[in-house]
Amino acid sequence: MRYIQSYFTDRGTTRPTNQDGVLLAKAETDAGEVLLAAVCDGMGGHAMGELASAHCIRKLDRWFSRSLPEIAARGGNMIAAAASSLARLAEECNRELYEYGRRGGIGLGSTMTAFVFAGGRYGVVQVGDSRGIVIFKKNALQITEDQSLVADEARRGIITAEEARRDRRRNVLLECIGVTPDVHPQVYSGNAKAGATYLLCSDGFWGRLCEDDYVRYLNGRQIDGNGQLRMHLRFLAETAERRGETDNVTAAAVVPVG
Repeated sequence: MRYIQSYFTDRGTTRPTNQDGVLLAKAETDAGEVLLAAVCDGMGGHAMGELASAHCIRKLDRWFSRSLPEIAARGGNMIAAAASSLARLAEECNRELYEYGRRGGIGLGSTMTAFVFAGGRYGVVQVGDSRGIVIFKKNALQITEDQSLVADEARRGIITAEEARRDRRRNVLLECIGVTPDVHPQVYSGNAKAGATYLLCSDGFWGRLCEDDYVRYLNGRQIDGNGQLRMHLRFLAETAERRGETDNVTAAAVVPVG
């Protein structure tokens, strides 16, 4: 299986810096192409948020080049092993950023949504409220669960999903890398379906968009190359900004091709 992939990121209409981080890394192996995609949304003031997300992205990039080849060489269930390794990486990032903030008397943190694709499967590690979404020809499904206060209340029936979208507490996270001594990454896995689009995005991207937007512009069966995919991601990012989004806007997308 091979992959079409691209990303788009923008600091937005009012923010002086872009605190989002994004990564796409791909390698050829005996088992075919292996791909890592990640989006991290930094928090803690302009410089600190940018530092936190950049630290997570650097760690992920190093993991892909150093740890993933070792995991692949072991054989067995590569995706399960890779996802477990990524979860440990998220915990390591958390300890490092938390200690850095504690020593300096500062607060900083980052979300993390990271997908690894190999052998027709994918694994996901999630912390925070950046999202992983799979888009088909007629619908889109959120793979990850937001680790946020309003998402938790919506899951428990305290508020509706629509109320959660409008709630002023939307940015209150229950889990965030670097904020507390411990973090609890969520891990997901599944079959990578050819022709579907796997979208990773910060809340600045998904906050003003809906399922119809994803299906109309990111249906994988109408994407024939990296350039076209980037063009569609850019259009949706600009659509979010036209609808009033002021946060940084970042998205990466992967389309498995059978």
